[in-house]
Amino acid sequence: MDKLCCGLFKEMLGNAGRSGFAALPNICDTGEIHIFLQGRNQDSNLKEGKLTIIQQGIAYCPFCGTKFSETIQANRELMEGLAEKNRNYIL
Repeated sequence: MDKLCCGLFKEMLGNAGRSGFAALPNICDTGEIHIFLQGRNQDSNLKEGKLTIIQQGIAYCPFCGTKFSETIQANRELMEGLAEKNRNYIL
């Protein structure tokens, strides 16, 4: 994962399904990979209370400003693996 744009983005990629914010790669029908910023009020494994999720597609890293198309191209295999692993979290 050393070709990622910054450490904060790397950290966000590991937060899928957890409360707070996460970056989620998603493969669309055309095969393109897009990054979604997702926020959750609780971890996905909690079954109590009301789950609230917000999700927005983003084209640039919110921390360092790098265009995600460059990051995706440099890390295609990683992004495909994360998209598959976390596909149940995408709305």
